[in-house]
Amino acid sequence: MGVDEIVCSAGVTKPSLYRSFESKGALVAACLQAFAAEALAELDARIEAAGPEPIARLRAIVAHVAGELEEPGFRGCLLSNAAAEFRDESHPGRAIIDDCKAQLRARLQGIILEAKADSAALLTDGLILLIEGAYSAHVVFGRKGPVKAFVSTAELLIVSHLRP
Repeated sequence: MGVDEIVCSAGVTKPSLYRSFESKGALVAACLQAFAAEALAELDARIEAAGPEPIARLRAIVAHVAGELEEPGFRGCLLSNAAAEFRDESHPGRAIIDDCKAQLRARLQGIILEAKADSAALLTDGLILLIEGAYSAHVVFGRKGPVKAFVSTAELLIVSHLRP
């Protein structure tokens, strides 16, 4: 989304938009923060709806990501895409991106620890790699490419560590 789209959506002028933020980086960080909060709230709702069983909760996360991959116009994870753009650790948006991704990892790890996985760290990192890889593969290949294997690969990874 460009500045023109932002000012149109917000119903403000460019000068008033820029007066509201100390820099373009601060504006980007605010947008990323809003996106991250919404994304984590949606994920938490899916996890909560899955009930208390850890495997069901992990599958809910997988289903949530799979749903994102199927959305028309999906172009990869906004935060992952932004991370590629803002490699400088001092960019105001970088801390937002890193925090959101760390929160996703912490949610996965907490559920996996509850499930008493054979190797919690390995399963956590494997699922993170699979999720991030699916986001990236979608950008390159679209819905018809390798992302078709996301759910079945995630399931194999989960059952190989948890043996439900």
